[in-house]
Amino acid sequence: MRRAFQGRAGVVLAFVLGVTVAGAATAGAATLITGKQIRDGSIAKRDLAKSVQRQLGKPGKAGATGPQGPAGPAGAKGADGAPGAKGADGADGAPGPSDAYVSHIPGGLNSGTGDADVTSVDVPAGSYTITAKLYAIRPDSVDPTDLLCSILQGTNQLDFTNSGFNTKTAEPYVQLPFAGFVKLDAPGTIRLSCSGNGVVFRMFGITLIAQKVGKLNDQSPTV
Repeated sequence: MRRAFQGRAGVVLAFVLGVTVAGAATAGAATLITGKQIRDGSIAKRDLAKSVQRQLGKPGKAGATGPQGPAGPAGAKGADGAPGAKGADGADGAPGPSDAYVSHIPGGLNSGTGDADVTSVDVPAGSYTITAKLYAIRPDSVDPTDLLCSILQGTNQLDFTNSGFNTKTAEPYVQLPFAGFVKLDAPGTIRLSCSGNGVVFRMFGITLIAQKVGKLNDQSPTV
């Protein structure tokens, strides 16, 4: 073999062999390996470069927001909550209409010589303001005396007055006004009663009114 490479002919042969080997090496390097030539799952993570392995562990950038999805179905009704605290009391309402109980005798009426009811009204339980009036004529045939009248509820005297006929200079007739108030826990009767002190007096224009009210606010001074 060494004799074959001696002389000029050997040099030429060696050159030809070198060129041939170099060409074969270049042709082999130019051949590429594609994905078709790699069996699926045959390359493990450890087979990759460390820089590639680090990139695989990092999260990618967030993508664009997708369109809103359809609304879901309505949920079930929740349990009722606990009752709230009691609210503050409201303001008092406007006063409602009130009832009045009236007795009116426009014509003449004679008083009794003693205590006798002239007129009366029956009322239910409640609070009342009472007003009354009558006119009395002084008799000329007897000595001057007084006509005494009262508003009564049971034995409770709500108001009283007298005619003032006990003087010879008195007017021939007078008006007797009355005013009072009472609170009844049960139904009762309001009476206008008069006494002639042994004399019969002529009376006319007799009126008794019991006005029912919501509340009596007694502001009488202490004496």
